[in-house]
Amino acid sequence: MPPLHPLQMKGPAWPIRFKAILCLKDLEGQVELDAAFTFSCQAEMIIFELSLRSLA
Repeated sequence: MPPLHPLQMKGPAWPIRFKAILCLKDLEGQVELDAAFTFSCQAEMIIFELSLRSLA
């Protein structure tokens, strides 16, 4: 398994710090993306989840 790399995403007032593990799989001509995120605190996870709701 590759090492975790810290990423940053600009939030409303501060950068949200998280680590992500991304895995691409080739499935008979299609691509599947698996993503696992680890946030530095519970509040940042909630902010990220709420931001996903605005995309739906």
